[in-house]
Amino acid sequence: MPAGGFAGRRCAEVAGMSKLDPSAATFLKRAEAARLPSLVEFSAAAARKRFHDGFALDQAPLQPVAEIEEIRCGTVRLKCWRGISAPVAGAPSLMYLHGGGWLFGSPETHEEICRRIANLAGAVVAAPDYRLAPEAPFPSGLEDCADALRYLHRNASRLGLDPRRIAVGGDSSGGNLAAVLALMARCELSGGCPFGSDRED
Repeated sequence: MPAGGFAGRRCAEVAGMSKLDPSAATFLKRAEAARLPSLVEFSAAAARKRFHDGFALDQAPLQPVAEIEEIRCGTVRLKCWRGISAPVAGAPSLMYLHGGGWLFGSPETHEEICRRIANLAGAVVAAPDYRLAPEAPFPSGLEDCADALRYLHRNASRLGLDPRRIAVGGDSSGGNLAAVLALMARCELSGGCPFGSDRED
């Protein structure tokens, strides 16, 4: 059995789950059946394309949302989904940072979960297309995420957001970035270290 299939099932056992989420189960079955070479055998660009193409296939049907908007904050593309029950002004928001080991991923590979969260929370979910390694080594991706968060806060009223209710979150490497951003924001609010770059939007 491929390592990925074993790891996925083992994680489910350790977590005490009776069954895998359907999208995770589909992914594991497809990976086990395909028996493709490991991603480490590809160039960065080829591995990224394979990841993106495969991730898109494994997403569940995308839920409809009230609005989809793409904006630019400096050089960073930010894709936003407004949930069906989200207010048009003063909406709570989540900046969702995709996973992918700092090498893979984009707002599109994680569109399914972003739409679901937007609808379930009655919120706006914004996902930055932050720079990836190895072409853009650390801290490039983190700086992009910091700039995107600062942009959301500064432009909250124009974007129909409540500046007091902007959360950050993500999966895998995106969760790591979210934790770092939370610490950076707390540091700035306390008058300590500067949050993000000084680039003006």
